[in-house]
Amino acid sequence: MKLYYKILVLIVLIILIKIGYDNLKETKTYNLDIVVEFPSKSEIEKELQVSEYFNRFNKIDLDVRNLNNVNILDTYLDNIEELTIKEKYRINNTIRSILDNLDEKNKKLFLYSNLWRFVKFNNLENNFPHTHSNMIFLPSHMIESNLLTPQNRETIVHEKVHIYQRFYPQVFRQLYTKYWHFQKRTIKNIYLIDDISRSNPDGVDNNWVFTYKNINIILISLFNDTPQSLGDVTNYGVYLDKNYNIRYPLKVKKLNDIKVFKHFFGTMYSNNYHPNELAADVIAKHVFNKSNNSPAYNNFLKWWSKIN
Repeated sequence: MKLYYKILVLIVLIILIKIGYDNLKETKTYNLDIVVEFPSKSEIEKELQVSEYFNRFNKIDLDVRNLNNVNILDTYLDNIEELTIKEKYRINNTIRSILDNLDEKNKKLFLYSNLWRFVKFNNLENNFPHTHSNMIFLPSHMIESNLLTPQNRETIVHEKVHIYQRFYPQVFRQLYTKYWHFQKRTIKNIYLIDDISRSNPDGVDNNWVFTYKNINIILISLFNDTPQSLGDVTNYGVYLDKNYNIRYPLKVKKLNDIKVFKHFFGTMYSNNYHPNELAADVIAKHVFNKSNNSPAYNNFLKWWSKIN
């Protein structure tokens, strides 16, 4: 009988050791104290102070953001909100869910880096999620909702991609130029659209030309007449002359009405007004197993298989 109890104790010990080892492995892989961070307001201020984004606002940008006659940095900081412990846990749980459920082929290093940094805000940028530096800015209504919905998880990955683009632009330059028919050009007269286009912290450089099947266009989001908000825009292709310059009067066409562009990228991606936005949309949908048979997506898969 004593031998039976000894064997039983030994089995229990083996099980406990196995559980402890598995937990240790999980901690090493998904240590959320490292993966997820919540910068303080002073850290946020330090990053925003060196940002060039605010200097790019045109008159319409200022009007629709209600930023006329105010200190823009102070206004942004005033609209940063403190995250509660419960909200931090909710964000942690969302990131864990995303990382734990990725297919092996989609486990790229940038998704496991320590750049998952979140800021909560209200009444900024039309309450659109966006990024600055290595921080993902999420509106309060989104954080207070169910972050685990498919749409919210896609949005979070989309924003994570923007941070990757900011710090590793050469990786995306390969995608844009070798797989997606973009060229990086210095475009003359770009001021003709700068004054009527919506500024975007995740795509500040508009000198990308989509050159494919005899068309040369810039992808841009232009304000509609008498816009009331940041959402009052239409995504256009602005046609360039043979020297890749903008001419007046502008020749523009809605992106989804440009057959060559529509054929290459398909209609699955609504954020199609900058190559950075297209890439973020494609990746965010791909990692959650949403695909299409467009040439752009098939070419993307070749690039995706080559990056770490």
